[in-house]
Amino acid sequence: MVVLVSCKTNTVAQEKQSEKNTKPKVEKPKLDDIQDQQNQRIDPSTILITGSIQGVFKDSNICGKSYKASAILKVKQIVNTGSGIVNPISAGQEVRLGFISPKANDFESLKKEVVVGKEFSIKVMEGLCPDMGQTLYEILNFQLLN
Repeated sequence: MVVLVSCKTNTVAQEKQSEKNTKPKVEKPKLDDIQDQQNQRIDPSTILITGSIQGVFKDSNICGKSYKASAILKVKQIVNTGSGIVNPISAGQEVRLGFISPKANDFESLKKEVVVGKEFSIKVMEGLCPDMGQTLYEILNFQLLN
């Protein structure tokens, strides 16, 4: 009687079984990925716009609301929008914006900072006029791009 014992068949079976038991690797998000996602978030009823300033005006009245300063912006691009926007702005549109920042108190300094014809990145907040028929946009902050 001859008995044959083979080790190879057992090891092949064990290798196949260990392959089935391994879990696929899941990549954890890197710190940079998390920071990029947070930078892309925007508050509700706000819009991030790039465009060029067409004019800056003192003591303006928009939609029945008084502003110490306002500007007309020709929209180049909508970078990001928050949730709850009622009347979206489109590229190529001219929009009148009211300044609500303390910078509007000194109109001459503001006029030097907000140069007509220059391109800006502007974060605006959308609101409705008292008659609910028009939309009001207020500048939260702005930055020169050129």
